[in-house]
Amino acid sequence: MKLEIINITKKYGDKKAVDNLSLTLTNGVYALLGANGSGKTTLFNIIMGRLTPDSGKIKTGPRVKTAYYDQTQSTLNLTNTIFDEISDTYPAMDNTAIRSALAVFLFKGEDVFKEISTLSGGERARVSLCKLMLSKANFLFLDEPTNHLDIPSKEALENALLSYNGTLFIISHDRYFINKLATKIYEISKEGEKCVNGSYDYYLSFTKRQAAQNIQETKPVKGLDFKQQKELESAKRKLRTKISKLEETISEKEMEKESIEKQLSMPENASDFTLLSELTSKLEEIDIKLMEAMEEWEMTQNELEEKEKL
Repeated sequence: MKLEIINITKKYGDKKAVDNLSLTLTNGVYALLGANGSGKTTLFNIIMGRLTPDSGKIKTGPRVKTAYYDQTQSTLNLTNTIFDEISDTYPAMDNTAIRSALAVFLFKGEDVFKEISTLSGGERARVSLCKLMLSKANFLFLDEPTNHLDIPSKEALENALLSYNGTLFIISHDRYFINKLATKIYEISKEGEKCVNGSYDYYLSFTKRQAAQNIQETKPVKGLDFKQQKELESAKRKLRTKISKLEETISEKEMEKESIEKQLSMPENASDFTLLSELTSKLEEIDIKLMEAMEEWEMTQNELEEKEKL
């Protein structure tokens, strides 16, 4: 089974959201990386037929069945209970099967009869993810699936996805989530596309080695004169200062994240849906900033190491 993305281009006005992109998806867990605005969600919408590309095409094998999770939970009927939402979508399932499926996503006992309109963002996300996992699709496309999820919900999702036998294509800013699941990393950037087989940690290591090799190849053969040496020392000082500031930022964000996760796990907050929604939104923002700071630290550290060799 495979799904082919062939020379896809999509423009909004003069801006290309997706530029002549090609990728073949087979078995495995793909993580799609890229800066905000790099066309990740646009690509997903094209694959799912929600958008029409300006050029290129999507080619799917005869046995491919796709399903898509977005952040809006737009497929939920707000007047349904959680139980009815699953029952209406999958009428062949009996009560025991429905309860078993919902239990995987932490809905147990009388919780299954809560009305969806009363649920927090995280709870609605869990209902949507439960529906998705029951769809029997063999290609799942997940756009920021951990947004609004607290730690127990995220762990439940991870366990469900780890037991999934089909192909996953995931957009996520959560590097820990990606590292636990992904077997292939696909990155969209201004320099083009890059696909690396391996975990997120392996991708970072590969990217670091590749950057070091590129710097080494462009390294001047001749020695540095006095002016060049002074400029080099100045550049290294600036990099060390930047690294120190980034380490402070990372430490601060990790402390903020830990504090919010503790609040999310407090039993007294479990029924305060407004507070839970605010906390999960803050956690999402912190995760993004933390990942960006870590990636920038790694790039800066690598740059300093190469300058130290000169």
